[in-house]
Amino acid sequence: MSRGTARHRRPIDRTAEAGPPVESLRTWFPPDGAPTQQTPLGAALLWRECLGRPEHRERLDALTWQPAVWSFGVVRRDLAGSRISSAVEYPGGDESAGVAYVAFVATPHGVTRSSAGLPKGASVPIRWLTLIRPGVLDWYVWGLTTGREPRPDPEQVFDW
Repeated sequence: MSRGTARHRRPIDRTAEAGPPVESLRTWFPPDGAPTQQTPLGAALLWRECLGRPEHRERLDALTWQPAVWSFGVVRRDLAGSRISSAVEYPGGDESAGVAYVAFVATPHGVTRSSAGLPKGASVPIRWLTLIRPGVLDWYVWGLTTGREPRPDPEQVFDW
């Protein structure tokens, strides 16, 4: 897996879709509804929100493992029209592995957000955001698949 399209540096495209506002996703996070970097889904949601807002570039960098290798404008453009899934997957179901995956599901025109969760046998494109937890608390975005490649194994993630 490459780090998504991140290896190619290009100017930031500030016209791309910002994605759903964090406020619309707060129901996924008890008790106060605020996503935090201490869960993979929370880190993914915060990252996606910051990706669409140039004024939050410093926070985006803080949520990203090795932000200098990313081309955020390209990634933002590639994720336009995609919605984040509420499902978090762990390699082998092992939450302690320090690696988690969150899907971005393409939402073609006419597809409702509720039907664009993580469908089984889906024919819609899915891009996998890989997150890592190098310590005991915070999760960081490590990579994004292009949609044509499988999610990286934990060995690949920690062997770069």
